[in-house]
Amino acid sequence: VSGDDEEIQGFSTAQQLRAMNQDQNKRRVQAFCSEIAMPAREGAQKEIRHNGPTRKFVYNYTTPEITATFYTDKFMRERTFFEIWQKAAFSNLTHNINYYNDYVSPVDIMALGNYASRQERDDITYGVRLFECYPKTISEVTFSHDANEIQTFTVTFSFRYWVNYFLDRAGNIELGQSEFNQPTVKRAGGVFGGLI
Repeated sequence: VSGDDEEIQGFSTAQQLRAMNQDQNKRRVQAFCSEIAMPAREGAQKEIRHNGPTRKFVYNYTTPEITATFYTDKFMRERTFFEIWQKAAFSNLTHNINYYNDYVSPVDIMALGNYASRQERDDITYGVRLFECYPKTISEVTFSHDANEIQTFTVTFSFRYWVNYFLDRAGNIELGQSEFNQPTVKRAGGVFGGLI
């Protein structure tokens, strides 16, 4: 085994990442997501007082991590999807860490609904894109004697920032419009995009 081969042992292989990124695997994970939250955002402020009451100036903003809940089948294919993604960041054999751009990816979260003027049931009514996203924590899966219990697990995603597809697109804004046009936003690379 050459030195280069030893360095990459334990990372997800290119073949595993390609297999995971097939449309059928993404669709399965999307369908098995039982709960997720739209991301929050908070303006970080600094109090400054020149004369009279203080003013609070925004100097940065923060975006807390979000957690999603997924159902899983008896083979835990849905959990394996995220384990492969997670192993793109670190090797559990050599304990090496991969390059940042090799494991982060955009993730889209869409709210669905219908408009009175259209017959479609699942129109996109709101959407956000998480940039430079990564599954930080994959929870345990618990087992019990309850035969009717569906196995679930949670995934906590960390990400750099997010944008509202509607507000950050080019053109006029009409809240609640029935045509959801994809915005012109910075496109990040990655093999895991468009997940939820």
